[in-house]
Amino acid sequence: FNADRVANMVAACERDFTPCLIVDLGAVTRIDVLGENKKHLGSVVTLGVQKSLDTLTSFSHAYPDAAIDKPAHVVGRYAADAVQSGAYYGTLSMLEGLTDKILCEIKAHEKLSAEPKIIATGGYAKALGAHTDLFDEVIPSLTLEGLYAIARRNIK
Repeated sequence: FNADRVANMVAACERDFTPCLIVDLGAVTRIDVLGENKKHLGSVVTLGVQKSLDTLTSFSHAYPDAAIDKPAHVVGRYAADAVQSGAYYGTLSMLEGLTDKILCEIKAHEKLSAEPKIIATGGYAKALGAHTDLFDEVIPSLTLEGLYAIARRNIK
């Protein structure tokens, strides 16, 4: 595991969020799944929203850079609007689909005493989490909380 993933899982456990899905929206998009008793059940990794956007705009000058914010409309009338909509709604739709499939899979194979929380963290957590009910919690600083918790444990 990368240190940031471990830190995210430690922070989620410290907050008693298990079972949960930790959706880290950074350079890559990672979903770590913690089940009952803080057990790591697995992960999903895909391109991050910025990397996807960079890849798209590098292929053609017809696709301008766009902000990763909620656009005014899903269907853009101009290239910049269309790219922004694709980045924003495309990422949210992917996350909705992945989290739904993950929840179905873990519910079929794990005995859960509670509905798993879906936690958003990382650099794009606020931008993508502000206008959706997908996430139960949006905590951009979850990694730092986990690092702090690890440091506290090691100082004692």
